Amino acid sequence: MGTKKYGYHPKGLRVDSLGLTEEELREARRMGYRTQRIGIGYDWNKHILVKAPTPPKFSDTNLEKIVEDILNDLGYIEGRDYEKQHRAYCYNLDFAFPRLKLAIEPGARHWHNNSVHSFEPEKDENLRREGWEILWYDEDDLNDKERVKEEIRRKINNIDYIP
Repeated sequence: MGTKKYGYHPKGLRVDSLGLTEEELREARRMGYRTQRIGIGYDWNKHILVKAPTPPKFSDTNLEKIVEDILNDLGYIEGRDYEKQHRAYCYNLDFAFPRLKLAIEPGARHWHNNSVHSFEPEKDENLRREGWEILWYDEDDLNDKERVKEEIRRKINNIDYIP
C-alpha cells in the first residue's frame, strides 16, 4: 500500500503509510484502517493511514498465572506440551493442549455471568463440536490448587498423554 514510511502524527497516532492513491485509500478503508486527510505544504492534501499506538503486550491475569504454575508443577512445559492463547475454531484459548484438544480456561465469575458450569456457553458448545474438551475454572476453584491440579492430571491421564 504505497510507500512505507513510518513516523508519528502530532496526535500520537502512528503513521503507517504516506501518499495513498485513491485505490489504496479505498482498500485501506475496506480493511478497516482509519485514514485522515492532512495538508502537506502549499495546500496540497494527502491521505495518510493512521493506526492507534500499539497496545501493550498481552499479560497474564492472576488466575492465568495460577493455572500456569499448576501446569508447571505437573511437569508440563509451554511450547512443548501446551500453548498459551492458542487459536482454535474462532476463539483464543488461555491454555491449550492442541494434540489432545484439551483447553483450560480460567476466568473470574463477574466476567462470565456467575454461571456454575460453562462460563461462555456458545464458546463451549462450538469448541466441543470441534472435538475440544474445556476445563473452566473461576477464582473459587483456583483457591483449591491441589484439587485443580489433580483434576487436570486425571483428565490428561484419561487421554493417555505423558509429558
